[in-house]
Amino acid sequence: MARDPEKVILSIFLSFLIFLLLSFLLVRQNLIILPLFAILVILFCCFTLGLSGNLYFLTIFLLTSIVFQALFASLAVSQMDSFGRISILLFEFKSFILIGAVCGLFVNSNIRRKILINEMVLPFFLIVWACIRGIITRGDMATTLAYLRNFSSLALILAIGVAASQTITEEKWESILSTFTLFLLLGVVLEIAFGRDAWWSLLNLDKLESIKGPYSTTTDFFGFTVPRLRTFVGEPINTSYMFGALAAWHFYKRKKAMALILSVTLFFTFAKSGIILLLMSLAWYHLCTKKRIRKVSWFSIGAMITPIPLFALYVNASDSVNALDFAKDPLSFFLGNNTAFTHASGLILGTRTALTNPLGLGLGVGGNFGEIFTKINRQDWISSGAESGIGVLGFQLGLPGLLLVLVFVFKILSKNLELTTSPVRASPEMHRKTFGASLLIGWFSASLFSENAFGPQSAIIPMLCFSYYYYRAGDNIPKWEK
Repeated sequence: MARDPEKVILSIFLSFLIFLLLSFLLVRQNLIILPLFAILVILFCCFTLGLSGNLYFLTIFLLTSIVFQALFASLAVSQMDSFGRISILLFEFKSFILIGAVCGLFVNSNIRRKILINEMVLPFFLIVWACIRGIITRGDMATTLAYLRNFSSLALILAIGVAASQTITEEKWESILSTFTLFLLLGVVLEIAFGRDAWWSLLNLDKLESIKGPYSTTTDFFGFTVPRLRTFVGEPINTSYMFGALAAWHFYKRKKAMALILSVTLFFTFAKSGIILLLMSLAWYHLCTKKRIRKVSWFSIGAMITPIPLFALYVNASDSVNALDFAKDPLSFFLGNNTAFTHASGLILGTRTALTNPLGLGLGVGGNFGEIFTKINRQDWISSGAESGIGVLGFQLGLPGLLLVLVFVFKILSKNLELTTSPVRASPEMHRKTFGASLLIGWFSASLFSENAFGPQSAIIPMLCFSYYYYRAGDNIPKWEK
């Protein structure tokens, strides 16, 4: 582990106590003033941390809220008779942290100028466009707010990562990631030692409706029903994003033993998205550091679309389905039990809708949250791009939404490739930037076949690390005065 882990552990412990106290306030639904007080406390504290530039504690505070959200929520829910709608706010501490922190960062004009540079403005334009489409559409409130949170998380997390890159040393950053890695692995050890059902019953996690479901606890693996690792996070897909990004980071730091342990635990989440993230990250980093890339633009585009034909081969091999027939009429295939069909159908149908309805059908229409909150039927659900982050983005926000994300990723990858062909090819700066870019292409590849990618739980570690390493090295952003 990196230096000074005690300070990180103490900060995590303090953060956990704060969240636990606020959770107990939040579940007192008969006293509406207490939940409002809990939310205001989080917003004020994070606004203050952002304004003062204390990114060290802010980062730990944010990661604690996500890694342990199911744990402190379960402890609070044990005091309730039912899991009401207001209790969903227990899982939204992370959203209030992001909003409060970024507002604090932006009030400081010196910090704001360092964040809103070049391509970084594109994710913030995505928030503006999502708000416009939400106002025009006026769909179901819960679904609209859920997708506004998801499509806003990218910009908010990136802003914190960029700010952190200027104030947190690499030693401290390494200590933060190493400590959270150990906590996640501790959760795996405890889950295995107690047994899945006993462990979840002990922590009261079996009562949390939002993480129940046939695909949250088990999956089919070559005809066998197998349990999925979830550690403290409470959901295997979000867990896989964390393990995938942390495994890539440990490979980058040449900590191969820990990287292999994380890769094995990633496999036993049985979530394709985290595995795609890891493999694409490693492939990009290897190619950019070992090979000379000539056609920068074409190579960038090639990297962005590579997962699509690979996934088509996977679909083709899984049930002997012709990929071209599937692409023409996905709805005739997805009704089976093969979840690969569902993810691919969402991507195809969601992007196809963006081409036929360039402005999209509106924020909060369809998707996984549409199925949860408005109970849409299965065919309408998959037709809305569900189970594909890019698919649901195109379905709801149309070509403007897709282009803002695609151009952002393309610009980062192209700039990174240009750096690999420069005289500083072998410099530490190039390697840091390339690792950051590798996590971005890994996250984007996963988002093609996973709607979770835009959620703050899944995006937090890959996007924080991307923005930290990509913008830390070089002269992109001069440090502001502390």
